[in-house]
Amino acid sequence: MLSSVHSTVRPRPLKLGFLPLMDCAPLIVAQEAGYFEAEGLLVQLQREPSWSSIRDKLVFGLLDGAHMLAPMPLACTLGLGSINKPVVTGLGLGLNGNAMTLSRTLHDQLLSLCGKANTAGRSPSPSELALALRQWLDHNPASGLTLASVFPYSMHQYMLRHWLSLGGIDPDRELSLVVVPPDMMVSALQSGEIQGYCVGEPYNGLAVRQDAGRIAFTGHDLWPEAPEKVFGVTESWADRYPDTHYRVIRALLRACQWLDEPTNRAELAHLLARPEYVGLDADTLRMAVAQMSSDCSPLLPCTHKHFFAHGGTAPLKSRMRWIADQMLHWQQVEQAVPDSMLDQVCRLEPYDAAAQSLSLPTTAELSARPGPVTV
Repeated sequence: MLSSVHSTVRPRPLKLGFLPLMDCAPLIVAQEAGYFEAEGLLVQLQREPSWSSIRDKLVFGLLDGAHMLAPMPLACTLGLGSINKPVVTGLGLGLNGNAMTLSRTLHDQLLSLCGKANTAGRSPSPSELALALRQWLDHNPASGLTLASVFPYSMHQYMLRHWLSLGGIDPDRELSLVVVPPDMMVSALQSGEIQGYCVGEPYNGLAVRQDAGRIAFTGHDLWPEAPEKVFGVTESWADRYPDTHYRVIRALLRACQWLDEPTNRAELAHLLARPEYVGLDADTLRMAVAQMSSDCSPLLPCTHKHFFAHGGTAPLKSRMRWIADQMLHWQQVEQAVPDSMLDQVCRLEPYDAAAQSLSLPTTAELSARPGPVTV
């Protein structure tokens, strides 16, 4: 259970932004459990409507820090899609959690095309579904197929593109890829504006619950233990307020540990259901929480979401290198990102200091383990 703790130190309020998703949970728990307050921090959580809003408010100083897509600090530092403003991360906010949802019609058609490859009655693999989509496109060349991700520089975008490439599909020539905010995905699917999307929970399970779509596969099926979200601040803010940065990371580390305890899941669903946070009905959020590692079914597969386990909180350079390589592969940058920039973006010092103070493994210890990311 959450137990609030108190501190007499109250600095100026910190404004931390988040999007209404399952993986904003570390910020919510750190606030509601009193972990921020225990660090002497007065925090104001600010719900935002889109990832572009998070980015813009952070780089222009309207937010002190934010729940961010894992590639966003590097994209901001490179000036991709916005002004060039160095952003750093000293903390990951977990691994896994995304899924690919398709309209019921498209999903059923792909399952039919997978029939011969799926004689064992199991769910088709991402590769089998991609090959089925290749056949579908060949039979429907003027379909106007449109798929969505949440942001151009996101694990969702790279997952979607990689999945399509498994079927020999050119995502820039053979269909349309668009950006839709997470909480608008289901309505866009229902209206027919898009035929599928890659997003985090609870917006895959919500499509199933509303009978608008079907989950084709999870991110874990395609890329096990892939990074997903991070906590980001501007480089100038991190340099100006190193002690505050350290304290925020400590509080969020404690929240991520709390989140990985199965006994806390019912309380998590109750917290996220509050209107100022995710604000969906409690049943939908209980379903999304259950999908993290248990009580799964073919309609609602396990997302294998980890907040703390498997080094999910460590800002490992190896993970950011993989992201940088995706940017190059998909021609979002013209040349390889140098290691020096990855060192700039991944702030190991405040994480290691916070981890040591909580008797947790440092980034060096986590980096030494084989296969920190298997993508």
